[in-house]
Amino acid sequence: SGRKETILNTPKPQTKKQMMQFLGLANYCRQYIPHYAEKTQPLSEMIYGQQMEMSDKLSWTPLTEAAFVNLKQDIHSSTTLVLPDYSKPFTQTVDCKNGSMTSVLLQKHGDKQRPVAFYSKKLDQVAHALPVCVQAISAAALAVLCSADVVLFHPLTLLVPHAVDVLLLQGRLGLLSPARHLSYTAILMSQPHITIQRCNILNPATLLPTPTDGDPHNCIEATDTLQLPRPDLKDTPLPDSLIWFVDGSCSKTETGKTQMGYAIVQASDQVIEAKSLPPHFSAQAAEIIALTRACELASGQPLSVYTDSQYAFSTVHCFAKQWERRRMVTSSGKPTTHSQLLLRLLKVAICSCNL
Repeated sequence: SGRKETILNTPKPQTKKQMMQFLGLANYCRQYIPHYAEKTQPLSEMIYGQQMEMSDKLSWTPLTEAAFVNLKQDIHSSTTLVLPDYSKPFTQTVDCKNGSMTSVLLQKHGDKQRPVAFYSKKLDQVAHALPVCVQAISAAALAVLCSADVVLFHPLTLLVPHAVDVLLLQGRLGLLSPARHLSYTAILMSQPHITIQRCNILNPATLLPTPTDGDPHNCIEATDTLQLPRPDLKDTPLPDSLIWFVDGSCSKTETGKTQMGYAIVQASDQVIEAKSLPPHFSAQAAEIIALTRACELASGQPLSVYTDSQYAFSTVHCFAKQWERRRMVTSSGKPTTHSQLLLRLLKVAICSCNL
């Protein structure tokens, strides 16, 4: 109660240092406040959304003013939590809302579930760009890690809004790197005390429905569709379509001059287009330009394009849509290489082959 009174009596921070002190103190109460990460995001963005010195003054807006006042009110009226009873199993509800994991750890008290702790944390930039169904995997793994020091390997039923276990075991999750996929599988599927169930009722971790709630769907089919630039994109030739082969190359002349170019041909060795490119382009850029030109030249016609570039094939079938959702930046926040060229490639069917 003493810490709560200290927070409630804290004046509005005026500098970055004062805001960091306030958020650090409020963080002690995060397990008592649902959606804590989402509620404090406007305040965090004030100091972390731009480069600031510790003594720099804060620029308050109506949104941040409201977030500051509401956070104090939530701390004042925070929920009374029960102590964990290790003779009973735990239930943990998990959801992902506005890019933040939100979760409630519960235990039965009579015929009702009572909260043991609230958890919330913002997803990292990579997870935030994933489709909703795959975001649920990231949120579930994050929730399990957050509650691990309370659960202590006792029986835990994890209630999630999507088919998390099915996606991990049966889905083709090209959206996840092998390391991330393995990490999620180890956290959620390799611990014998955890049982995963899909929650078919209003998830207590959400409290309020979101636009995607209540929409029946097959998570595997939805994920396979959303990871592609367009639903009808295939990795096999389209029937009754033009079949073209493209290639881009970079080489050096005997004098050391860089030569760049691309070519588009048909199976009958008919050259559709062949042009040179400025020497500052890379071989990867040449491959992308070749694919783009093939798409433009076949405008309005069904087209299957073969390329020997694994970079171009993987970019379109696995990564381009993710980069688009991240506004063409990488997981480290840097601009994606060839971003403008890639944006022109989001509506092409590409088949990989070895030439």
